[in-house]
Amino acid sequence: MSFSFPRFGSGSTLCALLWVGCTAQPETQTRNRRIAERYDTSPLDVNALDTDSAARIRVLAMPVGEVVTRLDSLRFKARSYFAFSRGNRELTQADRYEAHFDANNNYHAVIDGGDEKVEAIGVGDTLYVRHNRGHFRRKASREAEARDRWGALAWSSLRGALEPFFGRLVLEKGPSESLQGRQTIRYRLKLGARSREDEQVVSALPVRTLPTAPPSRWRETAKALGLSGDIWVDADTGVVLQSKFEGRLEVEDRDVRPTQLIVRYQSEILEPSIAPSVEPPPNSREEYSRTPRPVDRLSFFRDRIPLEEAETENRPP
Repeated sequence: MSFSFPRFGSGSTLCALLWVGCTAQPETQTRNRRIAERYDTSPLDVNALDTDSAARIRVLAMPVGEVVTRLDSLRFKARSYFAFSRGNRELTQADRYEAHFDANNNYHAVIDGGDEKVEAIGVGDTLYVRHNRGHFRRKASREAEARDRWGALAWSSLRGALEPFFGRLVLEKGPSESLQGRQTIRYRLKLGARSREDEQVVSALPVRTLPTAPPSRWRETAKALGLSGDIWVDADTGVVLQSKFEGRLEVEDRDVRPTQLIVRYQSEILEPSIAPSVEPPPNSREEYSRTPRPVDRLSFFRDRIPLEEAETENRPP
């Protein structure tokens, strides 16, 4: 049998779609109100995450729109490390994520996969994107959701790292601690018995829509072997302000010596509710788009049309 690792995804795939877009500030503020109306921002009982499965998964899988609505503005930084191994062979993927969200729903995101890096700035309804050290490109976008996808991709790294453990994830409540001038509750992460209640909550989660294709099915076939670490949850908003954990999984891709996976992840939110405004890049270029060639939908039998017309004319009445 030939040897092949499951693919986690490379930085090159992050450049698949360079969505870009522009409009006036009052329209942006109206859109911000519509975004806030999409999320249930009622208070969360962050003291019950060790006993309430629905509240636990809701906090850990909180979408970026709800996070920004609850905190108003923030800076987010994270690093992830995935190491697939089988026997004496190993494939690693290390990524860095940064995202800055301001009070006007603008953002600046950086996704760095080592060999490839994408930087995206969304201001108003305009998205500026550059690949590695290239120029920023801009283009009008008709859909706000398309403009916001790169920021969502950076934030979703937390859920992506924890998701393979959701079915057996257990939180142990720890002491209250102060982070970034805010009161938080520290929870210890570990694995427990598989919970039917947790599985029902996880299966009801909305499917993430991201600007890149999902990785191959290693997540669906992975079996959690171990997990240790901590998260710090903001007592007022329920947002995870800091996390640091390591986990082990086994990908059941063959009967003998299946692939082993180590996951390491750490993240932190800086300047919650006080992050400054995001500014557009000082220099950018209009996104170039080719004018499509005219399409002749009858080209495949165009040479038959004169013959058919002649046969019709010569046909006896």
